[in-house]
Amino acid sequence: MTILKAIPIVSEYFASDDDRNADSWRSGLHSGNIGDIVYALPTCRMLDVNHLILNVCADPGFGGRVLTDQAAKALVPLLFAQKFVRRVTIIKSGVPWEFANPADLGVDYILDSFRASFTNPRLHLVYAHATPFNLMIDGARPWITIDAAPITDKVKQQPYIVVGLTNRYRRFDHAYYEYIFRDVPADRVFFVGVGSDQIERRNIGGTVFQTESFLDLAKLLANSALFIGNPSFAYAMAEGLKVNRLVEVPEENNVYPLDGTGSLIHMTSPEAVRARVFEALQLEDHSRISWENALPAQMLANMPSTQLYFDSGSGFNEIESLRRSVIRGARRYVFGGFPQNEAILAFRFDPVDDHTIVRINKVCVTSEAGELVLNATPLNATYVFDAAECCFTHNDPQFIVHVPAEHQVGLKNVIVDMETLAIGATEVINRLYPRQFEQLTEELSQLATTKIEMIQQYGHLLSERDQLVNDQGKTTMEFQHLLARLDSLTIEREQLRSERDHLLIERDQLFAERNTILKSRSWRVTAPLRRFLRMFAA
Repeated sequence: MTILKAIPIVSEYFASDDDRNADSWRSGLHSGNIGDIVYALPTCRMLDVNHLILNVCADPGFGGRVLTDQAAKALVPLLFAQKFVRRVTIIKSGVPWEFANPADLGVDYILDSFRASFTNPRLHLVYAHATPFNLMIDGARPWITIDAAPITDKVKQQPYIVVGLTNRYRRFDHAYYEYIFRDVPADRVFFVGVGSDQIERRNIGGTVFQTESFLDLAKLLANSALFIGNPSFAYAMAEGLKVNRLVEVPEENNVYPLDGTGSLIHMTSPEAVRARVFEALQLEDHSRISWENALPAQMLANMPSTQLYFDSGSGFNEIESLRRSVIRGARRYVFGGFPQNEAILAFRFDPVDDHTIVRINKVCVTSEAGELVLNATPLNATYVFDAAECCFTHNDPQFIVHVPAEHQVGLKNVIVDMETLAIGATEVINRLYPRQFEQLTEELSQLATTKIEMIQQYGHLLSERDQLVNDQGKTTMEFQHLLARLDSLTIEREQLRSERDHLLIERDQLFAERNTILKSRSWRVTAPLRRFLRMFAA
């Protein structure tokens, strides 16, 4: 008896009535997540698995893996749409089986085996599923096949975007997506995912797509103009369908686009992502995107560029900044595309992300109230040579421009008249040298004088040190002499004490002899004679 026969069956499905009488099955067991089951489909196809066994279980210790019976049932229509799957059995053991022996379990293949094979944790999941079976999978080709007829009863607006954001595997915050979807019509956006994922929408307008069949979700994705999301079941389906997609992946990830129809969000500037959204929806009211904003972020970071931040009440932020390339000899930098229903309180203008010398001749703003020339105040300049020319000897030069109240709403564009006189440490040094030569010469002379004074002070201190060393030697000798004298006096004191003790002994002996004489009979008998002699002597 195998282990599988002891596990209760939740439900069982066949692709057709004829399949109920089939006796040739090749089974594969998977314990979730549901996105992992999607990534396992190419492996199932190559192993000729026609009977999928979905094991309902929860394994919080393994990255929160869970497969519910509801999710497993919703997956069945999508699995049957793959044609090679003819039978789906849903069991409920409550535990995963990747470490079990397939023969003991009673299946042909355990599709979770990659979790026990210690494969590269950064290997894409579609390849990780195939590795334990020594299979070569072509992940660049679609592996989900469906009848892509539009779901006209649920989705009537075309074209549309599908958004799938969960609270795990993230790189960007909500402000990023609020910027990306700003001014995007809500009826063109559909949100997918479980109920707990909908909190990730925050301030993005759209409709939650609800269905009991993941086949409908696949059709929604197949007919979408663009999918945007992070690693999830919805993204696994988008990857399997090879729809136009933008995916946010964390720094450590094992899913990512495997062909040119998908892109990584963090490798693209926010403006370029926003442009992709408007292009997919065929909207024409998106502001013109300059050519450099379509470049990958790592290339853009290596180009000299100027950046304008605007504060609409919540401070300056990188996401809503506007970037323009810095061109030698150019003076006019135009920025537009500001939100029309928000008050712009101030601008922060960063000339370039490097050491630089710039001259800001003027800043002109155009709003519904007209045109106005404003002053740009340097925030962190190292040197300010005059009212306009500033030197920054660091990589984050900044100017602040405050917008008067009458021009804060309905701002159309900002034109910065800037001369870039030097970029990079070398150019800055070469340009600073003529200005700073006299000052540096004077400072050098002063340093030389200070050096001489310090040398003299050093010599004086050395002399004082030598004198102190000599005095210390004399003091040490005197101290040694006093110690010797102390030892001599101590010996004399001991000798005197010895003599004193000897005299005390002699005194006591004399006292004893005197007392003996005074007590003797002869002393008493001769007492009259002694009195007579005293009288005679008197």
